[in-house]
Formats: sequence, structure tokens, C-alpha cells
Amino acid sequence: MEIRQLQMFCVAAKTLNFTKVGLKLGYAQSNITGQIRQLEEELHVKLFERMGRGIQLTNAGQVFLAHAQNILESCARAKEEFLPQGVRGVLNIGAAETACIYRLPPI
Repeated sequence: MEIRQLQMFCVAAKTLNFTKVGLKLGYAQSNITGQIRQLEEELHVKLFERMGRGIQLTNAGQVFLAHAQNILESCARAKEEFLPQGVRGVLNIGAAETACIYRLPPI
């Protein structure tokens, strides 16, 4: 199970269309279909009912959707924790009056 498979699955569950998933995520529709089938094979459960050109989420798919969303949210939080955030907190500067006149105004 890969993160991108979970992303594909969540977008597919929202759009109910593999072609739209491909357009949104930048993959070919055939790649989306193949990745979802691999995910279904790995989980030994059918996540979508395929009906002509459309798809419908199965009961197992609805249960898995909650898990997939939790996993993706956890991954996003983990990434945010380690991204550079810039300067945080309060910065106090103290200096003698003569230094303030000549040095601090340009700062």
C-alpha cells in the first residue's frame, strides 16, 4: 500500500470517476484503474462497484475511506512538523542609547 494509492482512492471516492482522478492528480486513467485494482488485491476486498462508465463506493470502500483519510492527514501533519516555519516567538533587542542612534535605525 502506497501513499499515492491512498490519494488516488480518496479522490476517486469523492469524484466517483477514474478519469477525473487522473486529470486532478496528473496520471493516466489506466494508471488510476491499475493502482486501485492493486489496492483491492492487497486488501482482498472490492472497494468500488464498476457500473459502465461510473463507479460506486462499496460498504468496504466506505470503511476503508475513513482509514485512508486518517493516514493521509497523519502524513500531512508529519510533513508540516518538519517543514521550516520561519522565526517563531518574541525577539527582544537591547542596546545602549548611542548604539541605537547609529546602528538600530537601519535595522
